[in-house]
Amino acid sequence: HSPMERTFFPALVVAGVRCSEYGAYRVIDPEGKDYWPRDLAFVPGREHLTPELTVRAHVEVGRVVVNFLITYTHTDHVAVGEEGEFESVSASRTMAVLLDERPSGRKHAGQRRILDIELQQEGHLVVRYERSDLWRDAVRCATEALRTLVQSTRFDVEQVMAERLGAR
Repeated sequence: HSPMERTFFPALVVAGVRCSEYGAYRVIDPEGKDYWPRDLAFVPGREHLTPELTVRAHVEVGRVVVNFLITYTHTDHVAVGEEGEFESVSASRTMAVLLDERPSGRKHAGQRRILDIELQQEGHLVVRYERSDLWRDAVRCATEALRTLVQSTRFDVEQVMAERLGAR
């Protein structure tokens, strides 16, 4: 793991714990081992909650190895009847976090742009950080990335709820 990954990973864990509403947060390391940094509803002998936030390190997406792939799932409820019945509405989004080890020229910027577009076409939000960003404030970078992911996922759920309410 690079120094940037070793700097960003703990910041991502801290920011993830802050944005995970009920604590179902899962980290999967490159070897596939699960970690649950905060699972407040976990009781020994019971299964973990379904994670709302999952962080995976070193994930191959197409022809790119993404430093971190983050998935966020948001669920809300919409009233469907006059008798107090509710229907669950869920949406998931993924974000690819890419860490640029060193600044590069125009040629590399063009290649990075092409890779970003490929990841976006696969349905991922894409965030890139340079070394100077992480050295200044890694927790702020992680918090900004997760805030963007959470807000866009919640917006997706709100749109679906509005469509279902408007269809009535």
